[in-house]
Amino acid sequence: MRGDLLERLRGGEVLVSHITIHGLAEEKGRDLTGHLSEWIVDHPQDFQDLIKATCAAGSDFGTTATQGNIRYRLRGFGLEDRLYELTIKQTQLAREATPKNCHLKGIISTTGRFLESAGGDMTVDELYESYKEVIIPLLEGGVDVLELVENDTEQVVVGIRALRDLGDIPVIALNFLYHYKTGIKTLMGVDPKTAATRFQEAGADVIGACCYGGAGFTSREDAVTIIEETRQGCDKPIIIMPNQGSAQEIDGKTIYPVTPEQTAKTVPDWIAAGASIVGGVAGTSLEHLRAISAAVRGEEK
Repeated sequence: MRGDLLERLRGGEVLVSHITIHGLAEEKGRDLTGHLSEWIVDHPQDFQDLIKATCAAGSDFGTTATQGNIRYRLRGFGLEDRLYELTIKQTQLAREATPKNCHLKGIISTTGRFLESAGGDMTVDELYESYKEVIIPLLEGGVDVLELVENDTEQVVVGIRALRDLGDIPVIALNFLYHYKTGIKTLMGVDPKTAATRFQEAGADVIGACCYGGAGFTSREDAVTIIEETRQGCDKPIIIMPNQGSAQEIDGKTIYPVTPEQTAKTVPDWIAAGASIVGGVAGTSLEHLRAISAAVRGEEK
């Protein structure tokens, strides 16, 4: 049986995060013009096979793959009215497929909109309600932990509040980080230390970053810097999920240059810097996941 996630982390375990399902779904012939959630409910066995494959490759987490299920993103595909249906079905399928020794992550990612405080037209109340309507079916479907990922720290804070008003499962809070000339920051210009402090104040249980832009933050220096700056802002377990370098178009295919072996070499440095959950986002394949998992096991010996 899977132990309590926070107890495992407090006990010093280093866990391996899931990888994004949409990249793997493309290999199964998913039509990229459609919404991932619609593909999942139309291809339930393929979806469950992908979850089982990621866990067999070393992930300690299954995923609902509901990152795009916020109403504003579903609206662009004419699926807004199916938000509950799609989210509960994905969660139930993921729950069935996630091994008992793994935790099921419910994922909510970018809204595609900006708060009024950031120059947009979305109110905090609108955002709060949009989070709640996704969190409800995730909780009903049996997720073990909620992961909130955004470009805007303040949107994640609203998501944490929505979860706390509905349930008591752990929450992982992440920002997308980019490499600017002025340093490593969110799209809104927030540095890792400031974001971590804000997340901890809001009640996040695990804090960290998905890393995009520049060299992809796959170098030891970039990832370690992010972890160290995050630690300056919080005392919570830290998660780090870089992409595999800057995407390149080669012969009509999107290629990420960092190999599984290169990624694996950086993992011990992430752990030494203080990361408790390690993984990858764009470009992270099953081969990368196996290499990351092997590096973590070696680190823990």
